[in-house]
Amino acid sequence: MAEDGVKKTKSGNKGRYLYCFTLSDNAIPELEMAGVPVPNLERATRVYSIVVGRVAAVVSDSPIIRYSINRTNLLSHEKVVEHVMNTVKGPVLPVKFGTVASSEKELVETLLTNREIELAELLEGFKQHVEVGIKALWQRERIFAELAALPEIQEARARLGDSQQEKIDLGQLVERTLDNLRERDSQLILARLEPLAREVKINAITLDMLVLNASFLVDNEKEAAFDDAVNALDDELGGRLTLKYAGPLPPYNFVHFNLGI
Repeated sequence: MAEDGVKKTKSGNKGRYLYCFTLSDNAIPELEMAGVPVPNLERATRVYSIVVGRVAAVVSDSPIIRYSINRTNLLSHEKVVEHVMNTVKGPVLPVKFGTVASSEKELVETLLTNREIELAELLEGFKQHVEVGIKALWQRERIFAELAALPEIQEARARLGDSQQEKIDLGQLVERTLDNLRERDSQLILARLEPLAREVKINAITLDMLVLNASFLVDNEKEAAFDDAVNALDDELGGRLTLKYAGPLPPYNFVHFNLGI
């Protein structure tokens, strides 16, 4: 590493694929893992840190291309970010998948030098926090048994004739009732977990049995209490809901930083 803290490479005219930022005190000169695969490159991509002042960028050499959004590439990106987090035991600012700086010079000047203070302050702000993801899913047989037992559903089914409109009306009633149950169950979960988090982000519902898809930014000292609350909810709701817990994670959903590259 050069005296100014910037790792010099023989491929100075290449782009730099960007995974995350961390504090320079935690920087890993070279990671013992491959990065996002470059198309038509026979060897694995090398992942390393470029350090300027208080901030380090974790990168790999890359052509200036648009990376395909597929499972292999996304997992490769996430594995690097999470490996850095678990190795440095310090704050990490993850960068959006597929971000490529046109050169090391651009990365160093545009981000690491010109915005060093901003990046360092963001990293310091996340020093005592982790992200936790919670997904709550209904157990299909149980929730439809609950629906079938509701008086309004029973009455609508008793009135059901042969007309297409009556069948449409019943379907819409079932959909509205599911929406109401989803709102009730999600609010129950949020009421228990939200007080233990610094921030909460509600993510999109992408499956019909998905009740809640949320990310929580949790203080390190509250992580054990958060875990206990999730376990208590699982015991209480386990007969009808499945809770899926992901974490601790880098703050993917709570970093608001425009790279400008």
